[in-house]
Amino acid sequence: MRARLVDYSLLFFVLVEVVSGYASFLVGRPEGRWWFVMHGVLGLAISVLLGWKLRRVWPRLVRPALWDKATLAGVLALLGTALVLGSGITWT
Repeated sequence: MRARLVDYSLLFFVLVEVVSGYASFLVGRPEGRWWFVMHGVLGLAISVLLGWKLRRVWPRLVRPALWDKATLAGVLALLGTALVLGSGITWT
């Protein structure tokens, strides 16, 4: 996948995840189960997209000579995302 497509897909999926997570929290009834299903499927899709993203940026992460100002922010975002995905998988 192209880098820009992966990045925009991640943005879109995360925004939809926020909405579906909030909606599933508010519904909390069997009729709203599709919110839970959508939330779970999108969470797993985000993990697949992160795999593509990591494959692309891995050479820059393992070579400190290639780091720039955004590298620390990217690593912190990756760790935060991994924690959120891990807690979601553990919760289910």
